[in-house]
Amino acid sequence: MAKKFSVAKMQAKNLPHLTFSDVFQAEQISDEDRQALDDYLKAFVKGDVSGICVSCGEQQGGSVVDGLIGKAKFKWGLVNGEGYCSNCGYPARAIHRDIGPIEYAQIILQYHPDMLAT
Repeated sequence: MAKKFSVAKMQAKNLPHLTFSDVFQAEQISDEDRQALDDYLKAFVKGDVSGICVSCGEQQGGSVVDGLIGKAKFKWGLVNGEGYCSNCGYPARAIHRDIGPIEYAQIILQYHPDMLAT
């Protein structure tokens, strides 16, 4: 693993929290569902849509081939749905269940630094 990330340094960057409108382009959704999604998504950092690590800049997801050749750096952790960047250790969640109208989604979202213990 490359240099481990620093929680304090990441928090000092004042990165924006992820919101509903950063991820979805839905117009016909109830206010209750939109609020549930916003409440859930604020635990994650608004990052690069191409899946680049907010800490070290390495690609997180990709194709099966990307994973096999070491290009995709997301590594599954011990807790179901959780993982981290194998380059710097920055934590993420890749499986999301039962959030408002969403029953299941698989997308790598990195945690906002404010959610990490120092």
